[in-house]
This record gives sequence, structure tokens and C-alpha cells, in this order.
Amino acid sequence: MSGGDAPIIGRLFMVLLPLLVGGYGAWLLYDVLRIRGTGVRVPGVVGGHQVRIRVDVGDAQVGATSSAVFSFRTKDGRDVRTRQRIRVSTNLMRTGRRVTVAYDPADPERAEILEARSQVLGAALFTAVGGVLFVVALAVALF
Repeated sequence: MSGGDAPIIGRLFMVLLPLLVGGYGAWLLYDVLRIRGTGVRVPGVVGGHQVRIRVDVGDAQVGATSSAVFSFRTKDGRDVRTRQRIRVSTNLMRTGRRVTVAYDPADPERAEILEARSQVLGAALFTAVGGVLFVVALAVALF
């Protein structure tokens, strides 16, 4: 069965899913860069990590991702505790590390640790993978 024989719903799904993944990655990258560029900058501290562990019992694979939990005080004196939005397998933000935080004054929980490059790289990778999968899916769906 060739790509041309696939039902239209299957071809649409095959094209739209990578488009949604890439679109979400692009939005996330834009938002991370926007907050880093225009957000209010204050000192903060990494207070720990939120870890997710994945176990595949059948193949006995174990994986974990984490995001740094950090706190800071806004310019108007509000104490905020939040976490990085993008989870990574190697998080270099150590507990107790003093960092610079950029936050959105309209929503201080939307904040970025400026020293954490993993957030920009993760969003860019998400966007790139979605884009590549979209091109491949489009080629398969059309030919």
C-alpha cells in the first residue's frame, strides 16, 4: 500500500500531528525568548527539581526527566515559586544555585532562568523535530 492509497483521514492526521508538534514548539520557543528578552529581571535561587520517572516494564527501560524548581521575589514584593516548563534529562541547575530570573509581570509564574540554556535548546529541538516530521509526512502523503 503506497502513500497515495492511504485513506484521507490517515493522511491528514499524518500531516497535521507533526504540524501541531512543530507549531507548539515554535510558540514555546517564541515565549521563552520573549520572556528572556523583555521580562523583568530579578535574582532567584534554585530550590530543587521536579522529577518524572518513566519505566517500560516489558523491555526494562528506565528514563527520567527533570525541571528545576526555583523561587524569586517580584519587584512588587510577591514571593513566587515555579518550575521550568521544559523537562530535560540532564538538568544542570543545581539546588541552591543563585540565578537570574526573567518573569512576565502579568503572570510571574511564567518565568525563565537566564542561565538555563536547556529551555531554549529544548524548544528549538521540539520545533525542528516537528518541522522535519511535517516535511516527511507531507512527502509520504502526497506521493
